[in-house]
Amino acid sequence: MDTVVWIISNHNVFMNDYYKDKWKKVEFYKRDYWEVYCHYDMNELVDYLNYPLHYNNFKGSDLKIVYDMPIIYEYLYKVKERFNQVNTITLCALEPVLLWYLYNNDLLSDLPLTIGQETKFYEVVKQGKIITLKEIEEEEDMDYVNVPMSKTSELLVCEEDTLDKLDLAPFSKETKEQLRNILVPSTNDLETVFNQLPILCPATIRVSPKNAEKFLDVNDVLVKDSLVPSGSFVNKGDTLFEYTHEVKKLFGKKDVQTISKVSDMTGIIKWHVDLNKNDIWAKKEEIIGTIIPKQ
Repeated sequence: MDTVVWIISNHNVFMNDYYKDKWKKVEFYKRDYWEVYCHYDMNELVDYLNYPLHYNNFKGSDLKIVYDMPIIYEYLYKVKERFNQVNTITLCALEPVLLWYLYNNDLLSDLPLTIGQETKFYEVVKQGKIITLKEIEEEEDMDYVNVPMSKTSELLVCEEDTLDKLDLAPFSKETKEQLRNILVPSTNDLETVFNQLPILCPATIRVSPKNAEKFLDVNDVLVKDSLVPSGSFVNKGDTLFEYTHEVKKLFGKKDVQTISKVSDMTGIIKWHVDLNKNDIWAKKEEIIGTIIPKQ
């Protein structure tokens, strides 16, 4: 049985395959990654894996997907039916997996520490007895420890003493739970794995307008009365809220349009953001709510 590991970082999918006690790095057109900037790219990735690579929709395989941004979950959600023949499927955020690599390679005893993986960088942070990661910007001549994709993937195949070791790790309860789920996958039920859909903010949206002073300045403002109340039932395609999109043009003119954010799922909506803000309501691609299927 195959174990297929996807690590998705900065819109790049890196894939490693464990079969008959051997690891293989999968290449795509002589590159070691596949770019994903929308769910259509995810579909094309699965198509390529089916032919010419003959993965047969992961039939009978254990598929482990690690990702760094909420937008990636949205892409996966929209193509989830492509995974309906797996033996098991598990999703996990990237940061717990990076911590797991550091812990297994005894790299957490000498702090402070900066790590890098591809084009993303993190500072290792210790708060009391708990160790976490904080994403940081790359700096010129930065010293950091490189975390290789292939070695990170290999640690996701569970050894006999893995869970005992995890219990002793200096991680938060949430981090340990995410790692436990991906180390010992137990389900192929897509409705369990994709049990809710995060709502991502389509732009940086303000509560009140700002002064647009320069050419092409953008002013995105929430239409407060359009916001569907938290706890409401929504159908796929329903409008969740509207915002005005204003762009300053030449000679002081303005181009204004109203844009609707619609639901990609049927269920109960729950908002995570506060309307009682003075300036920015939410930033672009921030999780502003979730939709949970109605039981």
